[in-house]
Amino acid sequence: MLAPVFVLDALVSVAQAREALAAVPQGAWIVVRREHPDGSGRLLFYPVYRDDLAGLLARATEDATALGVLLDLHEHLAAPTGELADPAVRSGSFTGVVVRGGRPVAYAASEGAGGAGRAPRRTRSLDLPDSRSRTGRRTRDQPGPAPPGGSRHPRAAQVLAYPRVEVPAELAPRQTFEVQIGLSDQRQTGSDERMTLAVEPSADHLEVVIQVVADGFAAPRGIRRILMLPKDDLTSATVRVPLVAPALAGRHWRGRVEVEYSVGGVLTGRAWREVLVRDAAAPDAPPSSSGGSLPVVQPRGPIADLTVSITEGTTPGRLLWTFTSAHPLDLPDEQVTTSLKTGNARAFAQRHIQDLARTDGTQAAESRVEGVSRIIASATPVAFWTALTAVWSIAKAAKRRPTLLVVSSDAYIPWELASTEPRWVTDRTLVDRKAPQMLGAQVHLGRWTPAGPDTPSGTRVPPVAPEPAIEVARMAVVVGDYHSDSGVRPLPQAVAEGAELADTYPSVTVAGTLADLTALLNGRPTSGGDSSDVQVVHLACHGAVDRDHPAYNGIVLSDTDLRIDDVIVLGGELGSTGAPLVFLNACQLGQTTDELLGDQGGLAEAFLGVGARGFLAPLWSVDDAFARQIALDFYRYTLLEGRTVGEALRLVRGLYATVGDRTQSTPLAYAYYGHPDLRLTLAH
Repeated sequence: MLAPVFVLDALVSVAQAREALAAVPQGAWIVVRREHPDGSGRLLFYPVYRDDLAGLLARATEDATALGVLLDLHEHLAAPTGELADPAVRSGSFTGVVVRGGRPVAYAASEGAGGAGRAPRRTRSLDLPDSRSRTGRRTRDQPGPAPPGGSRHPRAAQVLAYPRVEVPAELAPRQTFEVQIGLSDQRQTGSDERMTLAVEPSADHLEVVIQVVADGFAAPRGIRRILMLPKDDLTSATVRVPLVAPALAGRHWRGRVEVEYSVGGVLTGRAWREVLVRDAAAPDAPPSSSGGSLPVVQPRGPIADLTVSITEGTTPGRLLWTFTSAHPLDLPDEQVTTSLKTGNARAFAQRHIQDLARTDGTQAAESRVEGVSRIIASATPVAFWTALTAVWSIAKAAKRRPTLLVVSSDAYIPWELASTEPRWVTDRTLVDRKAPQMLGAQVHLGRWTPAGPDTPSGTRVPPVAPEPAIEVARMAVVVGDYHSDSGVRPLPQAVAEGAELADTYPSVTVAGTLADLTALLNGRPTSGGDSSDVQVVHLACHGAVDRDHPAYNGIVLSDTDLRIDDVIVLGGELGSTGAPLVFLNACQLGQTTDELLGDQGGLAEAFLGVGARGFLAPLWSVDDAFARQIALDFYRYTLLEGRTVGEALRLVRGLYATVGDRTQSTPLAYAYYGHPDLRLTLAH
């Protein structure tokens, strides 16, 4: 069922909204339109009831306040949009704002969402903020509204489709077979999800880059294909990639064939199928129905110059690499692999990161850092440096630094520390010779978790692709104020850090106690104030990772021996309130831990798993005073100077230096999960 909508621009004032509302019938839908803050020009839509909006406007105290400020609109609250002609909209299975060429024409709610008479769950949190935090802000001069519900330029149509990957359910050893890849309007397996594809109005075809990742299988004709999809029939085209099953002797082996879809340099989705290889395989086996797909939301705004996907193979320490870019690069067609000498990523990181922590601040620290940097670089393939050098040259011609997104299935190896010495970056005109010769100090780098499973069962649901912009109305500053009776070393620098952040930025201070921190994680008010809607969570406290005593892993609280670990974070509702960037300025919390959730445990994955839009934490123990300065510099670079998070962290890592006979490695310790071009902007 479709309900008609009336469109209001987020920039109109409260007074103008009241006047416009008089012409809208009782009980009708209103869609509030605003431009995405990433500067891409993309429009975001927020449906509300006319009666609900009227109540908010009646309670507003300042007529000049912008409607978008009153409603406290943020990117993650926007409703899904679907073209009127989309099959999902026409079949009644779509919930969201219906558009025709970018212009809102209706609101749709499928029966599964409760019928067309109910508002989307995300808009239920809209309420009038208190006068202290919202209505007292100045707003910009209000320009005239754009054409109702539309853009001044043609926009790409959003199309939803299921990935189509067909492989035999079972194969004989050394059998040659074809992977058939395309799109479908029908679900293939029980866990399939639709991908979002953007089709430009002027294009006749949609060009999709296909890459196959199939560890254990041979790809005699390469793993990379171009899938050209006719605009009027996206499900009609197919590409085929021949593979050869591994040679086995008298045993069964279950492998996985995974396919990456990318459009315009953006990873759009993944699909995988499980295959059984055995001697008695049927020659005419049916297509595999075991597997699934997980879509990556196609982001708007800046696209990373190079996206590198790193997948762990079927044997410990084996890594498979694929490369995606919007630039015209000669990317490898063969499967690129490397192997870790330590046997697996966890052992690799535990050994070398522990060594860095033990030698920090000593005469051996500089040599230790350089050695670890070279070991990490040695674990990368030549194809990585070839692709990076190509995009680095393109960025240099544009007088900027390249952006690199590493989508890795492990949270252990600090790729940020990979050496950029002449052995790996041969063109020395590209590097900043005054900065540390390490990847994270030379390029704008972000990490993310892959949009696929970490095991063949496909049970893990990952977060969406990183967003390129967060509008910050308020941050929550959590300070671990440890007293002598707690048995935990006090952190006076952390207390000073929290106080300075609270004085500089719109914020609410949250005590590092069990009650207040769990309340924050669940989106509830705390004793320090209303912290239920924040876009940045900053924690200045102790953290611990102890493999032998997992009960003591996590954020160290001020009033109890209990820890805030990944399980508690996963049980919270933080992502459904402000979907914040989380900065844990605490020891060791950037790494995963050896507890119940295995390889995907750890606070990084936990916060991203509940919807956080970014995560930043040190991988090893850090110097308190240095950590305080890094936090202050980070927010000055991003919130006050307008730099991207990737650029801010590059500058932070540039502080690494040896003074006298001491080397302080704290600036190199920070691992960042998020878009390398993420911009944090203060809300007006």
